[in-house]
Amino acid sequence: MSYCQNCGAYIPDGEKTCLACGWSPDGGAQARAESRREENTSKSYAQSDTKRTYSYGTFTDEDAERAAEKTAKAREDERKAKRRAYANEYRADARENKNLAYLCYLGPLVLIPLLLKPNSAFLRYHCNQGIALTLFCILLSLCDWLPVIGGLAGLVGGICAIVWFCMGLSNVSKGRRRPLPVIGGIKILK
Repeated sequence: MSYCQNCGAYIPDGEKTCLACGWSPDGGAQARAESRREENTSKSYAQSDTKRTYSYGTFTDEDAERAAEKTAKAREDERKAKRRAYANEYRADARENKNLAYLCYLGPLVLIPLLLKPNSAFLRYHCNQGIALTLFCILLSLCDWLPVIGGLAGLVGGICAIVWFCMGLSNVSKGRRRPLPVIGGIKILK
């Protein structure tokens, strides 16, 4: 289970690019590799100037190029349609569950959204972020017992916790699934 580093949307298992925005972790290397592969196929067709005769007629290299272009365009159109459908589903889930998602960042109240709507990907993501923030705050309170270092850790950690809390609420209000810095990569809920 992974999330887009650009828009924060959930990326289903097996997908290399974000279905909502098209971002890929390798910076588009996959798209470049596919375009190179398509260029190589069209070049191999272009290099041979012979006509091929089949039972239904003559098939030239130009026909092969046009067929390859149509296939590539159909694949790209299918990817775009899949991205649009996923993005619409994501936005609807975020709009519907935004009010409950605010509870995810309020400690034990994280149980309310989990129990009310356990199948919402938007709520599960923010519940995971809220649980990670709560665990950070618990660990931070345990550090207060340490002399000297505990006070410094409490001050810095407290400021981080407040900033991350505000960032989490901001992400909820904007309908985003963007991870919190440092603790956002911790996956507690699946």
